Amino acid sequence: MTQNNSDNVLAKLRDKRSRATVSAREDVLVPKPEPTESLESENNLEPVQDNSIEALQKELASFPETVRHSGIVLEKGIDRDLTQFCRDNKITVELFLEAAWCLSDLEPEFLERILVEAKQRYNSRKQAGKTRRLLTMLQKQ
Repeated sequence: MTQNNSDNVLAKLRDKRSRATVSAREDVLVPKPEPTESLESENNLEPVQDNSIEALQKELASFPETVRHSGIVLEKGIDRDLTQFCRDNKITVELFLEAAWCLSDLEPEFLERILVEAKQRYNSRKQAGKTRRLLTMLQKQ
């Protein structure tokens, strides 16, 4: 194909393609109006009767203390499925893990089955890491 013919083909393709129209951009610097419903009613929380610092501290002390944990490494498929499951049920992966631990801690036989599966997965991941390291060393040579 000559240069002139290829230019014509490209020009025809450019002319044919349809571009989606984009709505006008909203000005993000203009403050948006506050929603009329409060967060308490949206989340079905009971409003706090006494908004004093002492009352709020006392209420907060009644909840279990939480700790941030390091990132969790999961198989891609499990991560995708678990994340979707949690989104569908409006919970976080961390809350699912907490609940699963609490329930499995009550069932020693089930906890033992989980432990066997976890050890198998650990050995598999350890072998995968060794294989990756060996592959990297061989590729550097």
